[in-house]
Amino acid sequence: MSLTINTKTYDEDSQLSANGIRYAGPAQTLQTNDLCDLKRTRPQATLDNPGAGRGQIKLTRTMTDGTSVIALDGLLDITWRIPADADETEIDALLNDAGALLSSAVGKDIVKKQDITH
Repeated sequence: MSLTINTKTYDEDSQLSANGIRYAGPAQTLQTNDLCDLKRTRPQATLDNPGAGRGQIKLTRTMTDGTSVIALDGLLDITWRIPADADETEIDALLNDAGALLSSAVGKDIVKKQDITH
């Protein structure tokens, strides 16, 4: 199985666990990383609480300075916790807001400059 992020296709690479899969991107080699890990934890319901699903998306890429490979990987790790009975429109709104924040000038300043004073 594969997944597409923007225009890049990631192919299933390995099973991390029963609830985790690693995908390798087109730039993945023995020397450079281009990985996408997907993980989930299913809700644990009780009599009083429907529980919450948790998950993680982790992107790992070997960085360059524009010409040569840097010795460290860049990493974006997104985790979430959503109540099992949450309304889908509220989940969609949360996802839309998170995507808008990450791709905005504020989000880019937080990641690139560690500037949190907007």
